[in-house]
Amino acid sequence: MKNTLRAIPFIRFVIPLCLGIIMGDMFPWAYSIHIALFFLLPLVSSFFFSKRKTTFLFGLATSFFLFIFGHAVVQLHEERNQDDFFATYLGDEKNEIIGVLNSMPSPGETIRATLKVEAIKHEGKWKKASGSLAFNVKEDTLSQFLEYGDRLILSSWINPTKGATNPKAFNYGKFLHYQNIHHSTYANGKNWKLLEKDQGHSFFKISYGLRKKAISILKKHLHSPNEFAVGSALLLGYKDEITEDVQLAYSGTGAMHVLAVSGLHVGILFGIIQIFFSFFKTKDRKLKSVQLILSLAVIWGFAVLTGASPSVLRASTMFSFLVIGNFLERNNNIYNTLAASAFFLLLIDPYLLFHPGFQLSYLAVVGIVFFHGWIKKSWYVENKIGQYIWNLICVSLAAQITTLPISLMYFDQFPTYFILSGLVVIPAAGLVMYLGLLLLLMEMVIPAIASFIGIVLYWIIWTMNSMIFLLENLPFSLIEHIHYPLTDTLLSYFLVGLVMTWLVKDNKKILWGALITILLIFSIRSIRKITKKENHEIVFYHTKGQLIDYFHQGKRITFKSDDLSDKQERNAAKNYRTFSHTYSENPEEDFYYKNGSFLEVGDKRFYFLNEDYYDLLSSHRLKVDGLILQNNIFVNFEVLSTEFDFDFIIADGSNKRSKIEFFKKKCDNNDIPFHQTPYIINLK
Repeated sequence: MKNTLRAIPFIRFVIPLCLGIIMGDMFPWAYSIHIALFFLLPLVSSFFFSKRKTTFLFGLATSFFLFIFGHAVVQLHEERNQDDFFATYLGDEKNEIIGVLNSMPSPGETIRATLKVEAIKHEGKWKKASGSLAFNVKEDTLSQFLEYGDRLILSSWINPTKGATNPKAFNYGKFLHYQNIHHSTYANGKNWKLLEKDQGHSFFKISYGLRKKAISILKKHLHSPNEFAVGSALLLGYKDEITEDVQLAYSGTGAMHVLAVSGLHVGILFGIIQIFFSFFKTKDRKLKSVQLILSLAVIWGFAVLTGASPSVLRASTMFSFLVIGNFLERNNNIYNTLAASAFFLLLIDPYLLFHPGFQLSYLAVVGIVFFHGWIKKSWYVENKIGQYIWNLICVSLAAQITTLPISLMYFDQFPTYFILSGLVVIPAAGLVMYLGLLLLLMEMVIPAIASFIGIVLYWIIWTMNSMIFLLENLPFSLIEHIHYPLTDTLLSYFLVGLVMTWLVKDNKKILWGALITILLIFSIRSIRKITKKENHEIVFYHTKGQLIDYFHQGKRITFKSDDLSDKQERNAAKNYRTFSHTYSENPEEDFYYKNGSFLEVGDKRFYFLNEDYYDLLSSHRLKVDGLILQNNIFVNFEVLSTEFDFDFIIADGSNKRSKIEFFKKKCDNNDIPFHQTPYIINLK
């Protein structure tokens, strides 16, 4: 075991670093100084004793140092800890800011980009400032021409980013936090003005320029929308034109990773490089140096071509370490190389640790490296075509073993035909990359040949899309609503670790430990599901239209307005329904009574004020538990109690923020309990 650890020293470095980063995201900066001083004492004192006596102490102290170092790296990276962070100068009214667009704007009804703040006006004077801002602007004749590197002056309200809008829903605020963005603004044509162009970093200007040119070439040869959307996403990472149908089809069949340029795509390039140089095996150091330089140039040239997105930069760094490791040939261990690349990336950006793409990339590679050989040797196939197919299946299974737990935690679903989709998209992705890169080259050299390549490329993508849509429509193609929390995920990876150890050590005690862990996982999940089925609650979601769920005895009844789309309902309620282990509606009417604006559900009664409630036919006060204020309705709080006998008021998401604040103030003045959506009433 000791020899194994010596072969992978960076594993021992990256684990305490990751733990320090996690703690650094949870606890403030000041604590790390005192803790660092405390744990540095044994590190320093160990040098005064013999090596034999202090090997363990030195290793322990080094781990603690890396733990504290990881904690400190987070605080140094966190933009809010900078002395000139722009938010320290924000006022209550509109704020004037000068900044440069630091990302390529995403098109749509709302154009989205990141603004790198340079200065902010404070007390009538411009002050130098730092930090990043999520810049959202309404699309118009001016904003549609915004580009990376544009310097703008902005006069708008700047707000802190918000967390999840609904219970268990996607936390957009946390997503932005891990991109080191903590404030956002929404502007229209009157709120901003272009000052200068081409003010971004020259590397990214070149990258975005090449990508823009490549996109125009693909659009010329891939005529239909779906084929262009998939081709440009697969080859260049350009996903702005992928439709919801295509996205659902690829995610539902386990093939979504092929549309995000990352480890798979750089891995294909790495494979091409390895195959090409295998024909020129040499021990000459100079020639090997040339191969190293060419390999790195191809990998990073592809990164530039795809717009240098964070995912492709991560993958390029990881495979660069692998290329350099192969070049050095000094007891090269791929696990150590992977750990070294992760260590390096986390020093640059510690928040990468919390990105699903970062986690999935490394877990997939580890799974393929470790499990591929074990699975492949379990069945020998003589036919070469069969060997190729079996090898692809082995790769898919190996990657799935190490990525499944975290995929379930993030996405709550499992594509049952992931092996079939892998047999389709992995070879197709390789062909699309080979032909796509050749197409871009030939378009500049021999356009006639480029036209022929474009036709072939189109039909390959069309075939791949057709196969994915076919798989999506097969029965039981997707298992949805899988609630897999962090505890289950950690136990699952403990189980994977035990299985890996058992395969190497072949120890029965380890196997027994794995079986006990499986029993523990199933027991916890069963208890949780039984407990959740006892839930009896009403959930008011925060949406522009009405959306209410009533959970009772493992069943669900949903009340929603006609103007609420299926997508809006899914975004608001899907995660909480999954968390509640309740997915299907119960049509039984014994649980509720609804008549116009009146709703009785469980033992609670509600009235929705979304129109002139003075038209009530009842001549006496209506007894309800709660009044639901909707659509910015005018409410005369002085006479409200004469119309209704109620206990509390709820304002839903159809009201403007200013109106909700008005409602809250009025309720406080009249001693009326006030709530705003999302709001959950527990009926136990």
